[in-house]
Order: sequence, then structure tokens, then C-alpha cells
Amino acid sequence: LGDLSGLNAVIIGRSNIVGKPMAQLLLGESCTVTIAHSRTRDLPAVCRAADILVAAVGRPEMVRGDPLRLRQGLLKLLSNAIKFTARGRVTLGVEVDAESTAAAPRLSLVVSDTGMGIPADRHAELFQPFNRLGWESSSIKGNGIGLLVTRKLIEAMGGTIGFESTA
Repeated sequence: LGDLSGLNAVIIGRSNIVGKPMAQLLLGESCTVTIAHSRTRDLPAVCRAADILVAAVGRPEMVRGDPLRLRQGLLKLLSNAIKFTARGRVTLGVEVDAESTAAAPRLSLVVSDTGMGIPADRHAELFQPFNRLGWESSSIKGNGIGLLVTRKLIEAMGGTIGFESTA
């Protein structure tokens, strides 16, 4: 994930799918982790002070897929965002889709970062196996298979994965 030692991470929510795994991941990277919730005193100020901010949803049965596979996919997307964002922010958000209903909620998990972006002429290569988009000789570790595996996991659970980027 790169050197995260000493960064201040705030996780809003304690869900088993996002909140707790992210807390464990960030603690393992020597971050200072604060888990907050809706009644945390001065939550906006707590969030502004964070170097890493994670918003986690924890409603039972919200996710109808395999929680372990979803967790793996989210961690892969977040770790890539962190690896390729030398300065700035990485955020995980949850949005309710327009077609969502109370009986059939549909959420979008959105990972966004202020990293370098991907040039438009390389977008089609992102989910190709063993393609690191020109980063093969960099000090950033990886083999170029993680995003393809993540896409396959998400699609196997009936979901979709995509991206937007400006470079």
C-alpha cells in the first residue's frame, strides 16, 4: 500500500464488510485509526482532520453477494488508489442508485482519489491481465492481475465495475 505510517485514518461506521476490515488493514499499515459514527462529537471536524477517510455502511442483508469477495474487491480498489496517490486523498463512498427501491436497494461503492489518473488512450487496457499501464519498472509493486480478478468477483455476484479518469 505504500508508506502509510503515522497517517490519521477515520472510519465512519463499524460494518463487517467495509469498516472493520479497513480498520484492520490500516492498523496493520501503522496508521492511527479512529472509528466514528453518526453521534460522534463534531464529526465534520474529525473528518477534516483525517488523512484517510472511509465511509462504511452496516445495514444487515444490505449486500446480497459474498461479503468476503466484496471485501476482497474493495480492498483491492482501495489499495490501488492508495498506491498510485502519492499526495492527496483516497475516499470510499456509498451512493444509492437512482433505480433503487426500499424493497430492492442498489448501492454504488465509489473509490475516488486525487492520484495521477489514467490517460484516455489507455482506458481500454485497465482490466487486461498483466498490464500495468507502463508501471512495470516502477517501485510500485504489483503484477497487473488484481483488477481483472476484482472485476470477475464483482460480476460473479451480479454487480458491475467501471471507472472514470482524467489524466
